[in-house]
Amino acid sequence: MQNPHKFFKFKNYIETRLKRGKIMPPVTKSTLTQRASKILCYYFNSTNKMQLVRLWNGRNYGLEKIMFPQQRILFEAKPEGILEVHAKQEGKQLLESIYNCNKLRVKAERCG
Repeated sequence: MQNPHKFFKFKNYIETRLKRGKIMPPVTKSTLTQRASKILCYYFNSTNKMQLVRLWNGRNYGLEKIMFPQQRILFEAKPEGILEVHAKQEGKQLLESIYNCNKLRVKAERCG
């Protein structure tokens, strides 16, 4: 019969190493589906104004970035995510546009 004390010692050792970032966490089915559920998106600021873009992934936002005129951005998001585009006008921040991330999805093309 195995000594259960050795198992718990090993388990504590692994948990400590995981917390410190010394080893990679195990790949589970849930982590694979989380990665697979994200899509690559593209946004282009075609205006001549600076914009603030905010990505909402569910309840909280995952990205907030200042976009300069003619700047492009690639980002990962959930298909149901929402991208808000704000602009400043007369000292106030105005919501200009709202995009569904599924509409901003990058379409894969085959090379060669």
